[in-house]
Order: sequence, then C-alpha cells, then structure tokens
Amino acid sequence: MSFYRIPIVKNTSISTKGVSGNSGASTRLVVGGEYVQEKNTKYLYRVLLQIDSSSLSSDITNGYVTNITTDSTASAYLNLFNVLSENPNAYEFTIDIFPLTSLWSEGRGNREDTFSQVGYASWLNASSTGAWTLSGGDFVIDSNSATQYFETGYENLSANIKSILNCWLNGTTANRGLIIKIKISSISYFEYFSIIIYFSWPRNFYKRIFCNIISVS
Repeated sequence: MSFYRIPIVKNTSISTKGVSGNSGASTRLVVGGEYVQEKNTKYLYRVLLQIDSSSLSSDITNGYVTNITTDSTASAYLNLFNVLSENPNAYEFTIDIFPLTSLWSEGRGNREDTFSQVGYASWLNASSTGAWTLSGGDFVIDSNSATQYFETGYENLSANIKSILNCWLNGTTANRGLIIKIKISSISYFEYFSIIIYFSWPRNFYKRIFCNIISVS
C-alpha cells in the first residue's frame, strides 16, 4: 500500500454569526450549528477549503503517483482532526462535502467566536469584490459528493472524495475547492441544542488537515 499527500492551500470557516466575516487565519475550522439559548438564536457554520489538484495532476503525469481517474483500487480521503472544545460535544449527526462552484479568498480573520474580520470569504461574500450567488456558498449537490456520519462526535473526519477529485483531474469541472457543512436533516436537532465540531489546522506546527491518495494496487 502506498500513500500520497495532497496539500491544502487555503481554508476558512464562515458563519451566520458574522455574515460578513471569516476566520481564515484561525487555528481551528468550525462546522455545524449553534443554538444560543439566552438569545433564542441559531447560527450555522461551514468550512471552505482548497486542494492543490494541479500538483497532483503533474505528479500523475510524471508517474510519481497512481492515476486515480483510471485506477479503481485507489481512494482519496480528506482528513480533518477533531479538536476538543469548551462546548458540549454533539453526537449522531452527518456532515456533507460538496464541490464549490465559485472562486473565493481565504481571509485573515482569527476569531471563530465572533467572525469579526470582514472582507474576503464570508457567509455573504466569496471575496472582497464579489458575493456568493446564494448566501453560505455556491456548491453543487450530485453523486460525486461525500458524506460522513458522526455517531459520538469525537470521530475525525475521513471522507473519500475520489469522485470529486476525478472531476477536477479530467476537466469535467473546475477546482474551486470544497464546502463542508452539516446535513440538512441534522439541522432540526439544534432547535434547542448545538451541533458544533472543531477541526484542527495548526499552521505554526504542522499540517494536520490534508488529503491522502491511498493506493492498494
């Protein structure tokens, strides 16, 4: 078995908690939904990230890694590592991963509690110069999408995104990155409770968010 790691070149969280801000410079990524009892208010959190598929394409051409578009034995897993937080842990929910359809900018915000850094990618805007077509990010839902069920809420995310990568590599769709969000059917759960999961991104130590090509050939 061989492994090939694809770098993540940018990532951020966006939220209805601060519809014009982001947390592109934060060490954590936040996805889910939050219910604030004292305000009787609900907030959504989503993650945007970009995989460097161009480096993968070049390495496939040079023979450094298996061609996952033709190798049926290969998988491609997106890995994010769960981080314990001060909030009660959510459980029994599903996270979806969809390909984005619009270009976006990472941003420099570092407050995922307030999302006070404006400009760049946010709930309303894809960048400092353009808005999303639909608030919360422009993405496509199809058979190439990935999903993962979290039973205890302490699991790491490890989802096979091979179908999405294949579309980028064969030119079927442009690589605009991925959006990670709570599944619609899970949202009713936080009518009076929260579903928030934090994933690590320790920029100053080493990358623990990445995509692995796993070949079993």
